[in-house]
Amino acid sequence: MTNPPSPSTAEADLAFMRALVDGGREPALMDGPSIYLLAGLLYGLQCFFHLIELVTPIQWPGPLSLAVALAVNITFLAWMTVVLVRAKGRGKTGSATGRAINAMFNATGLANLGFIIVFALNAGWRDDYSFFLLYPATVFILQGAAWYVAFLMRRRPWMAATALGWFVSGTALGLLLTNLTAYVAVCGAALLLFMALPGWIMLRQQRTQSGAEG
Repeated sequence: MTNPPSPSTAEADLAFMRALVDGGREPALMDGPSIYLLAGLLYGLQCFFHLIELVTPIQWPGPLSLAVALAVNITFLAWMTVVLVRAKGRGKTGSATGRAINAMFNATGLANLGFIIVFALNAGWRDDYSFFLLYPATVFILQGAAWYVAFLMRRRPWMAATALGWFVSGTALGLLLTNLTAYVAVCGAALLLFMALPGWIMLRQQRTQSGAEG
C-alpha cells in the first residue's frame, strides 16, 4: 500500500497558508486550497480502496492496485505543480505574517523529508517495513502542529478542530501498528476529515470573498 502522506504535503500547504493568514485577499493563491482538498480526497479514497480488500473477501489484482497508486500520485503531483507554478509566476510576496507562516511550513517540509529517510532506512535495515508505518503518524502530528499555529493566528474554531484531529489521528496511528485494518481506516478518515474538508472550507471561503470583492 502506498503511504498517503508524503513530504510534498507540506509543500502543498505553502500554496494556501498565506491566503489563510492574509484573509484570502491574494488572487495569486486562490487555487492553493484545492491542493489540500485534492490530496485529502485522493489519498483518503485510496486508503478506503485498500480497506475494502482488508475487510472483505475481495482481492484486487496486483496491476489494479499499482495502477490506482500511480494514478493517485501522478494526478496529485501534476495538479500541485500547476498551482505552485502559477503562484510563483505571479511573484506575490505577501505580508510579513504570511512569509513567517511559509517559513514554518518550509521547515516542516524539511522535517518530513528527514523523517521519511530515517524511517525508510531503518525499515530496510531491520527488514521490517511495518516500522515505516510510523512515518504517517509523525506527519499527521506535524500537520496538527501547523494547524495549531494557523488557529493561533486566525482564531477560527474549525482550525482548532483540525489541529486536534491531526494530533489525535496521528497518535492513534502510532498505537495501531499491529492492527492494519484499523490503521488504514483511521488514516483514510483523517485524510478526508482533516485534509479534504479544511481544503474545501478554505476554497469556499476564498471564492465567496472573491465574489464579494468583485
